[in-house]
Amino acid sequence: MTTGYDAVLLVAFGGPEGPDDVEPFLARVTAGRDIAPERLAEVGARYLTAGGVSPINGRLRALVPAVTADLADRGYDLPVFWGNRNAPPLLADTVAGMRDAGIRRALAWVASPYSSFSTCRQYREDLDTACASTGPDAPLIDRIRPHHDHPGLIETAADRLTEALAVLGNGPGGDAHLLFSAHSIPCDQATICDYAEQIDEAAGLVAGRADPAGHHSWDVVWQSRSGRPGVPWLEPDIGDRIDALAADGVRAVAVSPIGFPVENFEIAWDLDVEAARRAQAAGVAFSRARAVDDDPRFVKMIGDLVAERIEPQPVDRTAKLYIGGAQKRPDSGYSAPVCAADGALLGEVAAGNRKDIREAVEAAQKAAGWRSASAHNRAQVLYYIAENLEVRAGEFLARLMAMTGASRAQAAREVRTSIARLFAAAAWADKYEGAVHQPPLRGIALALNEPLGVIGIACPDEQPLLALLSLAAPALAMGNRVIVIPSERHPLSATDLYQVLDTSDLPGGALNIVTGGR
Repeated sequence: MTTGYDAVLLVAFGGPEGPDDVEPFLARVTAGRDIAPERLAEVGARYLTAGGVSPINGRLRALVPAVTADLADRGYDLPVFWGNRNAPPLLADTVAGMRDAGIRRALAWVASPYSSFSTCRQYREDLDTACASTGPDAPLIDRIRPHHDHPGLIETAADRLTEALAVLGNGPGGDAHLLFSAHSIPCDQATICDYAEQIDEAAGLVAGRADPAGHHSWDVVWQSRSGRPGVPWLEPDIGDRIDALAADGVRAVAVSPIGFPVENFEIAWDLDVEAARRAQAAGVAFSRARAVDDDPRFVKMIGDLVAERIEPQPVDRTAKLYIGGAQKRPDSGYSAPVCAADGALLGEVAAGNRKDIREAVEAAQKAAGWRSASAHNRAQVLYYIAENLEVRAGEFLARLMAMTGASRAQAAREVRTSIARLFAAAAWADKYEGAVHQPPLRGIALALNEPLGVIGIACPDEQPLLALLSLAAPALAMGNRVIVIPSERHPLSATDLYQVLDTSDLPGGALNIVTGGR
């Protein structure tokens, strides 16, 4: 079957495959970070206890032919490549090899289904860097969407957790506490992405399927913390939680590595060694569920995600609003037609009403983490939105031409300026400094810029994309949460933004779009 893509690229963190690989691997992982040599030596020694081998490369190597076969069964003649961030085969080498193989456009699947800087934006930057090093004839690489709630992940993880409970038996395992473990991240990063929320949702889905009667209590725990001790990271740590459960009389825990779909060394060490030791010391029986990457349902999931990008999918065609980071049906259930400059029907948009605005305000109020996020982190998200919009500039150009009747040059200028406005807002996000005043009496007074809170914006009809982003981006940069009513006459460029926002790590509720009459 002919598709718009020439290949599929599997992207992973990577790991060493022998003692000689450990030092260069750790050097890549810690590049640009001030890590004490003794700390690196300690981590290196952990890898050497396993012969210097992380399981992740072997798992990815096995996924390549499995995904190739799945795609072939669907009728897709697509070669599957594999590249890592930190260990051979490195992304730069893989992308260069794709170019040499004549690949012009590829779909990239990343071995983490969640949204955060390290699991999403950083991989996008890695791909961009690899393409830049390959040169102007590098393939165009699009990323597959986050997919934390896909049945291929949830159903498989639930079955693996059921197996882990069976290992504990009917004794202590009968009342085992379920722990869902994921990689911790700094709290200031967690406030500007949906990572923690997605982990919690995935954990709830797995728990509901593995234990539908609700016999086992459960919660989310975090592992693999790194960085400076003074920087707060997501808690509780799995070891600390096991100690607390033991103190409460819990006799057994079953652990699902829900944050790690692919088996890797962080599971093998942090769970199988360190967490298991903590459990043993506390007198708690311990069982860890296997990772899910070697299950046929997981392979099928990757095939499903590829297929949804290259085939028309039967989807709900109801026009939607964008509220709380998700597309929502309007309260009225009605939609309004959108016509081209020549009167031809282009599409429909949801007819929002006052109740939808109230729901958007509630979603914005819940997104208080955007206000407290560091200016640097807000800037990173805005940069990412700009980059994702830039990748799809051609689509927005065509939309503006059809919708407004603008010439190609005019539409191209509007798209370029819109992207530039986003980059400018990102650049200024951490540069709106306060001031120090000397009052007549002793002492000093600090004046700091702070966000107003929740801001409502009604956009004009002229230059609909540029107007929306010019008004919303500066407000977002300062930490405000925004509710936008886009151009009433030309709203489709706003609804096209939904997919850009979905892949840009903007926390749900930070930007809400309610189409309809002003």
